[in-house]
Amino acid sequence: MLVLLLLHLLAALLAPVLVRWWGRQAFVALALVPAAGLGWVLAQLPAVLDGGEVREDVSWIPALDLQVALRLDALALLFAGLVTGVGALVLLYCARYFGPDDEGSGRFAGTLTAFAGSMLGLVVADDLLLLYVFWELTTVFSFLLIGGAGTRLAARRAATQALVLTTAGGLAMLVGLIVIGQASGSFLLSEVVADPGSGAAMTAGTVLVLMGALTKSAMIPFHFWLPAAMEAPTPVSAYLHAAAMVKAGIYLVARLAPGLADVPGWRPLVLGLGVATMLVGGYRALRQSDLKLLLAFGTVSQLGFLMTLVGAGSSELAAAGIAMTLAHALFKSTLFLTVGVVDHATGTRDLRQLSGLGRRLPVLAVAGCLAAASMAGLPPLLGFVGKEAAFTALLDGGLPDRTAATVVLVALVAGSALTAAYTARFVWGAFARKPGCADTEVGHAPDGLFLAAPVVLSLVGLAAGPFSPLLDPLVARYADELPLLAPEAEHLALWHGWQPALALSALTVLAGGALFALRGGVYRLQRRVAVGASADEGYWNVIQGLDRLSVLVTGTTQRGSLPAYLGTILVAVLALPGTILLTQAPWPGEWRAWDTPVQAMVGVVVVTAAALSLRIRQRLSAVLVVGVTGYGTAVLFALQGAPDLALTQFLVETLTLVVFVLVLRKLPKDIGERHRPRERAVRGVIAVAVGAFMAGVGAVALGARTATPVSVDYPQEAYDFGGGKNIVNVTLVDIRAWDTLGEISLLVVAATGVASLVFLRSRTGGVDRATRTELSEGGSRPSWLAASATLDPARRSVVLEVITRILFHTILVFSVYLLFSGHNEPGGGFAGGLVAGLALVLRYLAGGRYELGEAAPVAPGLLLGTGLLFAGTTGVGGLLLGAEVLQTAILETTLPVLGDVKLVTSLFFDMGVYLIVVGLVLDVLRSLGAELDRQDDEDDPIELNEGEVVVR
Repeated sequence: MLVLLLLHLLAALLAPVLVRWWGRQAFVALALVPAAGLGWVLAQLPAVLDGGEVREDVSWIPALDLQVALRLDALALLFAGLVTGVGALVLLYCARYFGPDDEGSGRFAGTLTAFAGSMLGLVVADDLLLLYVFWELTTVFSFLLIGGAGTRLAARRAATQALVLTTAGGLAMLVGLIVIGQASGSFLLSEVVADPGSGAAMTAGTVLVLMGALTKSAMIPFHFWLPAAMEAPTPVSAYLHAAAMVKAGIYLVARLAPGLADVPGWRPLVLGLGVATMLVGGYRALRQSDLKLLLAFGTVSQLGFLMTLVGAGSSELAAAGIAMTLAHALFKSTLFLTVGVVDHATGTRDLRQLSGLGRRLPVLAVAGCLAAASMAGLPPLLGFVGKEAAFTALLDGGLPDRTAATVVLVALVAGSALTAAYTARFVWGAFARKPGCADTEVGHAPDGLFLAAPVVLSLVGLAAGPFSPLLDPLVARYADELPLLAPEAEHLALWHGWQPALALSALTVLAGGALFALRGGVYRLQRRVAVGASADEGYWNVIQGLDRLSVLVTGTTQRGSLPAYLGTILVAVLALPGTILLTQAPWPGEWRAWDTPVQAMVGVVVVTAAALSLRIRQRLSAVLVVGVTGYGTAVLFALQGAPDLALTQFLVETLTLVVFVLVLRKLPKDIGERHRPRERAVRGVIAVAVGAFMAGVGAVALGARTATPVSVDYPQEAYDFGGGKNIVNVTLVDIRAWDTLGEISLLVVAATGVASLVFLRSRTGGVDRATRTELSEGGSRPSWLAASATLDPARRSVVLEVITRILFHTILVFSVYLLFSGHNEPGGGFAGGLVAGLALVLRYLAGGRYELGEAAPVAPGLLLGTGLLFAGTTGVGGLLLGAEVLQTAILETTLPVLGDVKLVTSLFFDMGVYLIVVGLVLDVLRSLGAELDRQDDEDDPIELNEGEVVVR
């Protein structure tokens, strides 16, 4: 199972490349992945039918007892078969649905394949938290699939709506899963169902989990996101909204029902919302003229039907529910795919404009009619078998309460009549010849590959009816986990004789036919009793209300004053932790001011610089004085015996000063005096108090230690397990490599986002050879750097250019030395990247933005992404060499000439950090430096000679 999930992941990553190479034919190759999954699932059928199950347990985070627990039993096999089988056919369908030159088909192929893998992981996950991970992955991928390329407003709105609702339900479900896991004593789904426990916590957790299932499966009042999601391409509707995503809630309820159906609140919630959803969805379907929307509201109705059956908590209704789930996936996928072919062939889905397609597209019409017959519950289709099994179960007492069983039965009969009515409306609208309407022209006749998926699915639904007894053993494996409430168990079969359930089935078909025959009157009645409000409008009203509230709260609390924000935070720190520090903290008995008088001297310099920065009125001078405090801190690190920290602090402080200077160019020279002396005095008091508080916290923390510090063992552990003598570097790239990976990931995101806010153009800036020659010949001074001639002569410094030309490559070599020596000596990827970044700063200061482009003719985003990929891939390398993820593997060998060579894999992790830091510095220089230069150049172009203007 894990191999199948990884195979889907690999296929999703390769899909854009395959589509670029092979065009839309790549969908055929991608269809082989879920097809292989279906083959594997079917191969496990004998073992599952014998009462067994397939399990895979892989340790994930042993310290937290987290594992990748996968389990394939009867229920998981049924849903996995749907996910993989329908997924393979939908991908095959995409090979003709998309045009040869459709943009975005590669992205779509990767996302759809990733969704298929996530859905497969969801149905086989046996760990509650792993289940939630796959649950949210399906939410994210469905958002991407519904939104498409993001160019259409309606698609973006629908995708956002689906994301908000299903994510909200998912968050509630997460809380519920944690509560259930704690209350039951296990986070394995199989163990929770076997022994769920009881109590208020279990009840609350169950209700919260049901909230997630109900939103995912579009139950009232959350049903409106599903019709809106019809903005997605037809393959998405056929897969996500018929066979996969909306079935996630059905699956979860079916999975939990054997253990939790008797929890207080389960049946009223599931049965009540299920029957209401079935009736409302069927009623709304009768009003639709868009074939896809008709099927969407029909899907809402059918999901309510399925939720009622699988959530009832009885063996007979569970069996009927599983049969109907299989039938629904087959006929609804077929119908959505049929609508896609109709839309492609005619250019419309409006049933009022379609006429005579049954004769022009006979194969498609037969497939669509077979699927429609199954949806209406006509024999000999599987839909008839499932519906009659449901009626029989309720007639025989399939619920503990006979009154409830009667009410549910009446509601299901009414809902099935509505289903038959909108089924007839679909067949008539899509294929019938309508009086007064000319036959619709078929512009693009579908080929065999385009028709393959709907034809195969409809034939499977047809064959599954007569052969339903073959499904019965598998369905019974799951149904037997629930209590049998009827006198005896009914088995799935096409014919059970003349009995009341058959009469009810006939009644639903006749009533549906009557509603369709009287469709004009029904439509007028619907318009007469129409309610002005709708759930969809209510949702957008709530969203608008939240927007207005956020604007009000932001306008009230966020007044644009940074001192006010910071002051509020610091006062809260002094009021709460500060009070505890003064009243309850164990203060140390002995105090030592310093280890050496030099520390005191440096401290005096730092304090003096901090005080001077408050009095200086020029921005640049204030920044330089503040920089003294940073350099003083670096000196204290060095005196304390931490050369790595001192080196990093020196480099960071230098780069920070450069960034400040770049920004200050656009600010006034002097700091405005806008605050009264009293305000400055209050801020001074707060600042001094916070400084004293932090000093006190440090003293208490150091004095409160009673155990032996873990750092005592670091030197030996760093060398034995990390293969290095530099404790700081080994800690960053091995012992706490996960933390470092997370930090550099955030750094990449922040760098990309912040730089993009400032700089929205292409981030290259080199000068071509012809322009460079022209500028060099036109200038009055020799060029020591490639693009220095582009600078205003008044801004050029020959001395700086010569120094830069001499030192640039030396600094780069030194940065590489720090990278490679950092595992045993001061340095590392971060320090080396900062040094390389400062070399780029030197080139920029000496030659301007074009010189920066010449020095680094590469996009910063490429460096950032490559560095992150490099660092992350190191974890896989450790696994291949027998270590854990991101653990250092040590390679020792002897080479000719070089002698003994020792290589640690964490060096490659450090290389990723190096590239990220260089990319970050380059992004800062390109955005805060080069972009501002470009704006200045556009405002004030310069002339090299008379009549020669430099074009920026």
